[in-house]
Amino acid sequence: MKKICNETMKLETYKEELKPVFKSSISQFMTIIYSVEYEINGGLNGGLNGGLNESQEKTFSYIRQHEGCQVKQISVALNTPIDTIDKHISILLKNNLIERRGSKRTGGYYVK
Repeated sequence: MKKICNETMKLETYKEELKPVFKSSISQFMTIIYSVEYEINGGLNGGLNGGLNESQEKTFSYIRQHEGCQVKQISVALNTPIDTIDKHISILLKNNLIERRGSKRTGGYYVK
């Protein structure tokens, strides 16, 4: 794991916000390695994290950068209809990439 991080950091196009992420639970271990060609606001050609489309990836990136955010906040920031963001959230939840924490009124979304 350390070697993956060290080799990634050596790349000329490396950005700190794209460093590898290691997560675990009782039943699984997950490694997320972002492409160094990825642009936070521009999406990734070909998808990321199991085939997310560009719009879904923008939603995921926003949640990653603004953990605890709510659907309305994401909708406004990305200039995307709430219904579309709701669909993206459903896909991200189904793919186990994010989780909801807190109450319906005051809770938000977090990267797993």
